[in-house]
Amino acid sequence: MSYRRTLFAALLSLTITSSYAVAGQPLSTEDAGVVERGHLEIEVNGTIMKDRETIDGSLKKKSSSLLETKLSTGINSDTGIAMILPYTITAHDNGVASDGFGDITLELKKYLGDFSGVHLAVKPSVTLATGADRISEHHTQLGGTLIASKNLLNDVVALHLNLGVRHATYAEDDGSKNRTIWSSSVAIEGDASKNLTLAAEIGNSRKESDTDNHNPAFAMVGGRYAVTEMVSLSAGVRMGLTTNEDDIRLLYGMIVRF
Repeated sequence: MSYRRTLFAALLSLTITSSYAVAGQPLSTEDAGVVERGHLEIEVNGTIMKDRETIDGSLKKKSSSLLETKLSTGINSDTGIAMILPYTITAHDNGVASDGFGDITLELKKYLGDFSGVHLAVKPSVTLATGADRISEHHTQLGGTLIASKNLLNDVVALHLNLGVRHATYAEDDGSKNRTIWSSSVAIEGDASKNLTLAAEIGNSRKESDTDNHNPAFAMVGGRYAVTEMVSLSAGVRMGLTTNEDDIRLLYGMIVRF
């Protein structure tokens, strides 16, 4: 997949020449800030996924269309809460179709402060087994993320690092599944113009099953356009860098702030 790495490197160098921005769509990597108290942020994220993989000489195809709504607000100046509600519009895995609401995730985000120019936050989360039969894992999941953000090159760019871990329990487990899943990602973004922000990120996580040969890894490039101060639209392409990561995901989204 050398062409994917080349594309990622090219767009990463593009963002280094742009001006400061905070993390947002279409990135999955977060910045250390929280939504101000008394304000509400509604984030809608869409994903179209395609994946092809040959296992034991047999070609297996997966595709899905997902929609996720995230509601965020502030409790005080350094603490925020969020609720994430995913919905699977349609999903096909080797001819088996599924759709419906996924498991709801609740998050608490705490800004820790500025440490020599590095802004730190922690974000514990809990995922509740509220989803449809074929989508839900049918167990409560606990997780947490350490978030670091820093301005570089005289505030020309912003760099964000996320380190996460979650305790996973699966609806189906033959004994090969890993219960503790770590993840990491790094993102960089900046303003290409007054309203346009370019973004790039790369990330990986621990493989869910010991039968996989690699830990899944991905790269993403995209942008966000501010229609007004309250509304922004985003689009991006996320590419798998390992065989056990989805081949491609087309990302689109909208943020509305009140």
